[in-house]
Amino acid sequence: MEEAGPMNKRGQYLMTRSVQLLAIAFLMTMMCGPLCSSIDARSSKELAEFSETFTQAANKVSPSVVNVRTSQEVTISGTRGFQGFPPDHPFAPFFEDLIPFLREYENRSQRGQDEQEEEPSQGLVPRGMGSGLIVSSDGYILTNNHVVAGADEIEVIVKQDGETKTYKVEEPPRTDELTDLAIIKIDASGLPVPTFGDSDKLEPGEWVLAIGSPFGLDHSVTSGIVSYVGREPGRIARFGTFIQTDAAINPGNSGGPLVNMDGEVVGINVAIATGGPMERSYAGVGFTIPINTVKMVKDALIEKGEVTRGYLGVYITNVTEQFAKHTGLESQKGALVQRVEDDSPAGQAGIGIKDVIVGVDGKSISSAADLQLTIAATEPGERVKVEVLRYDDDSWHEETFSVTIGKRPGEEEKAKEVSSAPAKELGMTVQNLTDELAERLDYEPGSGVVVTKVDRFGPAARAGIQRYDLIREVNQQDVSSVKEFNKAVKKHEDSALLVVERKGETFIVVIEFD
Repeated sequence: MEEAGPMNKRGQYLMTRSVQLLAIAFLMTMMCGPLCSSIDARSSKELAEFSETFTQAANKVSPSVVNVRTSQEVTISGTRGFQGFPPDHPFAPFFEDLIPFLREYENRSQRGQDEQEEEPSQGLVPRGMGSGLIVSSDGYILTNNHVVAGADEIEVIVKQDGETKTYKVEEPPRTDELTDLAIIKIDASGLPVPTFGDSDKLEPGEWVLAIGSPFGLDHSVTSGIVSYVGREPGRIARFGTFIQTDAAINPGNSGGPLVNMDGEVVGINVAIATGGPMERSYAGVGFTIPINTVKMVKDALIEKGEVTRGYLGVYITNVTEQFAKHTGLESQKGALVQRVEDDSPAGQAGIGIKDVIVGVDGKSISSAADLQLTIAATEPGERVKVEVLRYDDDSWHEETFSVTIGKRPGEEEKAKEVSSAPAKELGMTVQNLTDELAERLDYEPGSGVVVTKVDRFGPAARAGIQRYDLIREVNQQDVSSVKEFNKAVKKHEDSALLVVERKGETFIVVIEFD
């Protein structure tokens, strides 16, 4: 009972104070009058103008956005059923549309249809869908490589003047795997072409729109801001850097444009970050290829059918805080050389491991991605001055090398080099680790050679070597190419000591020759 008194007094105080505040609010409302109405009207007008900016930006670009649908030829068998995509395939959700067809086929088989119907037959089934952007009035369409890769039939759905037209793509896509971009061509004319902006001028916080066909819902517009410029999103980024945005991007948006508030295309949407491989929907983190990169690739694919890039022949990474601290390097700017390929332009010029490349022809290099883009944009055969910081005698000093830039080999050219006699003596076949294989098998590019075949009863099989193992080292020598592998194997006549990587684990294997 003794505590009840103070509590009652506090309650009375709060009640009295509330009444006072309500009275003050009432008086302010009465006194505000026309002024408050004016403020409300002005706010509404500004909000309407802000909304109109979004509408105008979307209307400028939306007519140039198309829906891209792909199909793949598969074998349908009465005894084995549909030989299509596994459950974890990126386009597995679209397989659900085939279920009624498959059930009907199985029912017919069970009822004992004639032998001709039971034989395997070929058929086109939906594979996936994405978006595209018209980049020329005569029918060139820009999209992502992963949207059209592996497709046997490609259709482009164009909405123009209130009408929908479907075009079949008759020519093979012109693709660039490194940037995940592709050009497809339809037989059309008078198509609307959007205005391209300057992605180098983008800053975090700017409003942007994403336009595309998420889940097949064509011409959907979502809004957000630029979250980050120059993002290197792990294994998604095989080349260059990305724009990060929180504008909603979902399956089907790939190949569609990212648009600024002036109605200019500033990027091509390519990927999203999710919580796992089966969670492919919007999570607030999307990645877009900057339009300045896109323009270079687009022009090359249309004019030449391929992208020619400069080549230095080094494997590089960013300078880490730990490396800089350990070696006494004052700045983390530059690209740290981890490995130099044999007979490469860099190797011939004298650039070595642990060098930090900080400039090319007077242009400062801030990161590994910056060097990658700078060299790629340099014409093969051009001679450039490469400025490096070299670590000797516990100190750093500057050196400049004159390098003749080479032509970057394509994925197919890299894969052509396959081991011969030395590896066959071990009972296996190895090949260079291409960028495509590195991404697919989750290996670090340039970190070894890949086993592509193992003889069933050969020495390698007996030692436990498996297909797609990565051989990092042979006889205590790092190997990053088939040529280096062959040379290292020849060091010993009767056996080979290998350092092997498999599913993130590294172990040692000794193979004895037959």
